[in-house]
Amino acid sequence: MAKRWADQPFALIKETGILSRKDIPPDHPAVAMAQQMALSHNVILRGMNASFNQCLGVQPGTTEAHDFLLFNQCLFEILQQHHDVEETYMFGEIERLTKIDGIMDQNMQEHKDFHDGLERFRKYVFKTAAGDYDGQTLKAMLEGFGKIVEKHLHNEIPSLLELKDYDVTGLKRISKEAGKKFASAGDKYRHVPLFVGCSDRTFIFDGQNMPFPPLPFFVPYIIRFLFEPRHAGSWRFNPCDSFGQPRPLGFLNPEG
Repeated sequence: MAKRWADQPFALIKETGILSRKDIPPDHPAVAMAQQMALSHNVILRGMNASFNQCLGVQPGTTEAHDFLLFNQCLFEILQQHHDVEETYMFGEIERLTKIDGIMDQNMQEHKDFHDGLERFRKYVFKTAAGDYDGQTLKAMLEGFGKIVEKHLHNEIPSLLELKDYDVTGLKRISKEAGKKFASAGDKYRHVPLFVGCSDRTFIFDGQNMPFPPLPFFVPYIIRFLFEPRHAGSWRFNPCDSFGQPRPLGFLNPEG
């Protein structure tokens, strides 16, 4: 039996749906927007899975507990920043582009649906001392809001693909600016190592290998030797190495 990894229990997004959509040119910017969003969502899902599948393998009062709590702090921050950019920039720009009031309201509502559960998670991982860490408590929190987050992250992709009927130049502008905002929101010492460490660059998406995030060959070395050392212990929980290559989870929950 294969060991559990960061592809469950929260399902990864494997396609945008473009392969069955003959009405959408494959080079349309709506396709690229949906693909990049799905791949970034998979980073979040892998992070949640890595936390879920290792939370019982971490013992209270240890350096591992301290590092694991920080790992989860960074996971929360990445998820929160991602949705902040969507709410403060991206959704409004899409509404202005399409001239359809409330076109992204369903996505906004889904953010609200998991807000309370995510807030409980935030308080726990930021306020709990290593000596008070309890894996069952964290697991219950992830079970509580995780499936709602999973549903939302999957649902958002088809809505972006349906922007195929709108101004190409406008879509490119929104996508480019959103990408800049996502990138600038992160902390290079807390978020970059986790983001890359949850980005499986071997993943087959839309029927092909689409390494994400796209990085010059030397950037992983910068991440490994400059950004990772400050919180090195926390990246032990990443499901991939500094180069986005999958590796076994180091603190798997006990069986049974």
